[in-house]
Amino acid sequence: RKPYHWVLNDVRLGLALVAPFATAIEYARLFNMLQQHNSRTEVLNAIAQLLNTMPDPNQHLHLVLERITEIMSLDAGIILLIDQDRGGLTIGAHCGLPQTLSLSLSDHPMKQFHELACRVVATGESLQIDDTRDGKSAFHNLMHASGFYEVAIVPLTANTTILGALLVGNYTSRALTEGDLALFTTIGQQLGLTLKNAQLLRSASEMEALHETERLK
Repeated sequence: RKPYHWVLNDVRLGLALVAPFATAIEYARLFNMLQQHNSRTEVLNAIAQLLNTMPDPNQHLHLVLERITEIMSLDAGIILLIDQDRGGLTIGAHCGLPQTLSLSLSDHPMKQFHELACRVVATGESLQIDDTRDGKSAFHNLMHASGFYEVAIVPLTANTTILGALLVGNYTSRALTEGDLALFTTIGQQLGLTLKNAQLLRSASEMEALHETERLK
C-alpha cells in the first residue's frame, strides 16, 4: 500500500474534531477543581462553626479533635501543645489510636512522631508522610509500627505564634494530595487562632477578677 498523504482538508477536519474534545476535557478539569474547592470550603465552614460554638476549646480538645477527624473522614488524630512551663510538646488530646499504642512520647513510635511534630513546630512547615511513597525511606518502619498508612502533621498557628501541632492520619490509603495538606494547614490555623483567643480571654477574665478582688480589699 502506498503511504497516505494528509491533505489540507484532512488537517482542517482533525483540528475541528480536536478543539471540542480539548474544550470538554478542560471544562471537566475546571468542574473537578470547583467541586474540590466547594468541598474544602464546606469543611472549613463546618470546623469554624464547631469552634465558634465552644466558649473555651482548650477545655474540650478531645471533642474538637473527634469532630475534626469526623468532618475530614480521618481515622485518628493527635493534638500536641507546647508546654509553656517545661518546654517541648505534650499530648493535649487524641482519638482513634490503637489501644496497643503507647502514648508515652519516649516510646516508639510516638517518640518519632513527637520528633516530627517538633520539627513542624520549629519550621512552621507542614509535613505529609505516605507509606507507599516513602516505602523505602526511614519513615516505613515508623508507619508500620503505628499502623498508619498516611499521616499529615501541621502547625497550630495564631498569626506568628505557634501553639503546637495537629497530627492526623488514616489506616488505609485515601491518597492524600497537596491540596489536602493545604486544607489541613488551614485547619491548623483555625484551631491555633481559636485556642490563642481563648487563652487571651481567659487571661483577661483572670486579670479582671484579680482587679475586682484588689478593689474590694
